Amino acid sequence: MKELLSFLVEQTLQGNGDRLKQFTIAIEIFDRGVDFDRQSDPIIRIQAGRVCRSLDTYYFTEGVNDALYINIPKGRYAPSFKLRSEEDLSLNQLHKRLLRIRQRASALA
Repeated sequence: MKELLSFLVEQTLQGNGDRLKQFTIAIEIFDRGVDFDRQSDPIIRIQAGRVCRSLDTYYFTEGVNDALYINIPKGRYAPSFKLRSEEDLSLNQLHKRLLRIRQRASALA
């Protein structure tokens, strides 16, 4: 699940969120072949559902005070990013925030 979530977030941040389809995920993450049939192999839907439930659980428990909220909307694979104040973050805003966080972390190291 960690690998799947990382892949989905990275692809979305790179501007490829619209290309996140079951077929692509099956090949890239689950080592399925080009003959992957999403109708007979529900692995992507099952694992994506688990990731969604895990995110929900995390944000209701240990992540309750996290400023950034990651959600994978039902029926989609591209995550959305929100501030706890429910303000939507554009990809550009998110990139700027992540860059500032990385810069601060580098300065502290």
